[in-house]
Amino acid sequence: MNIFKCPFCGKQPETHYYNEEEGHDEFWITGCPDCDLFSGITAASKEISQNDWNALISRFPSIMRVRINDKVEVRESSTLYHYFRVTEIDINAGIFMGTCLKTDELEQFKFEEIVTWPWELE
Repeated sequence: MNIFKCPFCGKQPETHYYNEEEGHDEFWITGCPDCDLFSGITAASKEISQNDWNALISRFPSIMRVRINDKVEVRESSTLYHYFRVTEIDINAGIFMGTCLKTDELEQFKFEEIVTWPWELE
């Protein structure tokens, strides 16, 4: 299962199981301990906890979830697509700078031109 990274720090979340031996009710929770962002607790399973995390993160705008060095697929024309490594992000303008992985040229592209986001490529 592909687990989305934290939208604030870009780190992989952690999934923990707590049980009565540790002084807790039995439950699973997934989240980023560095940012204190967590999915809701569930007693069901690790997978459901991770699905809850993904559902939470998918509510964040895509532009907030892209990081420097992420790989994205960009539409250059109606039939031409290229992969880019993101080098700069201007969230306010919705503009990215990236190095084309095919030509190694630095180019600018807009938020709307991204057809495949990093979490969809992994």
